[in-house]
Amino acid sequence: MLDICREIASEVQAAVKPLIGVARGEKIDAAAEETVLRLLSETEIPMLVVSEESGRVMLGETPKYICVLDPVDGSFNAAHNIPIYSISIAFARYKPSATLQDIEFGLVKNLATGEVFEAAKGKKSTCDGKNISTSQREDLTTSTLCIYLQKNIREIRLLQKLKGVRALGSIALELCYAARGDYEGLVDLRGCLRNIDVAAGKLILEEAGGVVSDESGKALKTSIHEVNTLSIVASANEKLHKKVLEVI
Repeated sequence: MLDICREIASEVQAAVKPLIGVARGEKIDAAAEETVLRLLSETEIPMLVVSEESGRVMLGETPKYICVLDPVDGSFNAAHNIPIYSISIAFARYKPSATLQDIEFGLVKNLATGEVFEAAKGKKSTCDGKNISTSQREDLTTSTLCIYLQKNIREIRLLQKLKGVRALGSIALELCYAARGDYEGLVDLRGCLRNIDVAAGKLILEEAGGVVSDESGKALKTSIHEVNTLSIVASANEKLHKKVLEVI
């Protein structure tokens, strides 16, 4: 399935290139999704596609897979030619109870730089074919996290303890950068993050050594049969994750 993901990501990169910095985000999203759905249909693999623009799209009968897709994560950045926007594609075996925990393949490609992050369940995550690992920092005072705020006192307490804070505007890429060890994780407690944003990045971070949960420390068991929202705490390692959860 990763071969299919790579081909789709390359085609989408070519399809949106003329629109970057000149078209509205909605137009960029639509062009990317149209390209993905066409290519997935051409595979003739029956599947359910769950995507930002179209919601649920059934390709064929008796689906074998669920494809969880965000054609352009970071469309604001793309529209303003800020080079942090990506395609996120993830696959799980089809079953009625499928959740984010069932994702088996994930790929995120920075459509501006061409960097490709990918993972298969049980195998080491890679960036451009090279194995990647998360940061080994275990203390909040030496850690940098991507944080999306809702003016919550819990987040303020966390901000006060961290070395640094970032917010890049593409959740999928932010999870991948944490997987590569560029910083130590991501916290988004707004409750408006979507499963399509995190499906691939979650797997990539976990297979690189990271930990992903909800704000209570429980596994993300959000259904992937439709677009759903959630909150997320993602950390480079178990010890740091526990410290983040203690603060929030």
